[in-house]
Amino acid sequence: MPQFELNIIAIVIATVVGMAIGFAWFSPILFGNTWLSLVGLSEEDAGEGAMPAILGSLIATIVLVVILSIFVDLAQADSLLTGALIGFLSWLGFVAMTSGVNFLFSRRPLKLWLIEAGDHLVAMIVAGAILGVMG
Repeated sequence: MPQFELNIIAIVIATVVGMAIGFAWFSPILFGNTWLSLVGLSEEDAGEGAMPAILGSLIATIVLVVILSIFVDLAQADSLLTGALIGFLSWLGFVAMTSGVNFLFSRRPLKLWLIEAGDHLVAMIVAGAILGVMG
């Protein structure tokens, strides 16, 4: 069985940065208002019950970063560029493709997919870069 090492400090940093990217991405300054409109929510609706969604997002981000850390370690990515490449390829192969299929069948607007998948793209590239540098 392959051996891999987890850098807990790098995982914590990449998780915090990933969450910060998400908060900024879905803020009114960037894409928050457009996203709310596309999913049919008001700011008040989105605020109700937000804490379980934020906690779920944190847990999902931790799992994503741990798995990405394993990919980075197994690929022996040891730089910002190679880590970012692993993040991009992971996003392309797993996030973009699976969420893209879901959007095709749900007939939701492309703009919504671009906002949601774009958040993951940026977060995974940055997380991969952090893991590559700190690995």
